[in-house]
Amino acid sequence: MAYEVRVGERSYRVTIQPDTDPSDSPKPGKKEETTGKEGRFYRVQVDDRVYQVDLARPQPALYSLIIEGRSYEVEVGRKGDLCQIWLGGEAFQAEVVEESLKALRAKKKQQVLEGEQKISSSMSGMVISVLVQKGQGVQRGEGLVIIQAMKMENELKAPKDGEIKEIFAREGQKVEGGEVLLILG
Repeated sequence: MAYEVRVGERSYRVTIQPDTDPSDSPKPGKKEETTGKEGRFYRVQVDDRVYQVDLARPQPALYSLIIEGRSYEVEVGRKGDLCQIWLGGEAFQAEVVEESLKALRAKKKQQVLEGEQKISSSMSGMVISVLVQKGQGVQRGEGLVIIQAMKMENELKAPKDGEIKEIFAREGQKVEGGEVLLILG
């Protein structure tokens, strides 16, 4: 499976493939078969870097990983494409989208971008800055609102050219994921 993983402003291409236990590899000069435990060992590629991962899932949201000889305990909460990840006492928020779904969504977005667009917060957080004013013309990709969540800032951008019809967000306001912040016509 291939995914696009976005943490803050950085995006990563991640592929995950079942693998076998590297200790089960045939020894030189011997004709042994590999007896890996599929479902526990994975080959994970993050951009250009490849990792052999030993994964155990002792509880539904808890993962125990061994990567390059180091042990990690990771807790993951997921709601749609958004993942809340706790690793080593730190919390991270990531957007995880299967590449096949991303392509379908992009096609759907192109079809839906006619008429008014409701610009919603993709996560719970605080409005740091409203970059536009009612009646202002904007171009596709232009910044509209900056939301801070988990000490990371996320700039929401215009999905199309248009005019700001309504603004519901104000600086310092706490918002929930999915809350409409403005309308772009």
